[in-house]
Amino acid sequence: MNIGSYTSKIYTQLKEELINSTYPHNEFITEKEVAERFGSSKTPARESLNQLCIEGFLEKIPYKGYLIKKFSYQELKQIFQFRQIIEVASIELAVKQASAADINYLWSLCDEVDKMNEITDLKIYNDINQRFHIEIAKISQNTYLVDVLSNIMNLMRRPLIIDLKLSSGQVLLAPHKKIIEMIESKDVEGAIETTREHLNKAEKRIFEKNIFDNI
Repeated sequence: MNIGSYTSKIYTQLKEELINSTYPHNEFITEKEVAERFGSSKTPARESLNQLCIEGFLEKIPYKGYLIKKFSYQELKQIFQFRQIIEVASIELAVKQASAADINYLWSLCDEVDKMNEITDLKIYNDINQRFHIEIAKISQNTYLVDVLSNIMNLMRRPLIIDLKLSSGQVLLAPHKKIIEMIESKDVEGAIETTREHLNKAEKRIFEKNIFDNI
């Protein structure tokens, strides 16, 4: 296996673990530990860790290693703000460009949640939620929006899962259905307003219910 494939393997595995909070925040990972774990040299370990720094999951601290980041209050506020900018741009384009097949797929995601009598597996619901929002970006036919939103949703996975623990998945699903209805009726302003309201309520829940303290 060459260095490139090792780097991809290490990067993919570490990113998934960071997204799902396998590692505690404010702890360090070192190149040596990663290389030993994956049976590689330090080069692919370093390349993977540096890429995760670029994406905001880690912070390189000289002579110590790579710090697993915990968002500050201000950082999380800025992520919510940026997410809203990206999602509003996505929904505006999606309303204009959505096909019948696109709309049917969005409804199918809602159906997946409707079939759950109780949201017992938060990861499954969160994955569906992420697929819904990213699908709208895909419908916009702008690959930059898709890439940026995918990264934002990964960064936010931990706070969103904690939010789900304190809320009903079915209640959180209702705005998704309303957004689809706006897309079906080609109501750009209504879709934008519903999207903003949906994201603002999520932000409010996270900061009002002390979820931030556990992120």
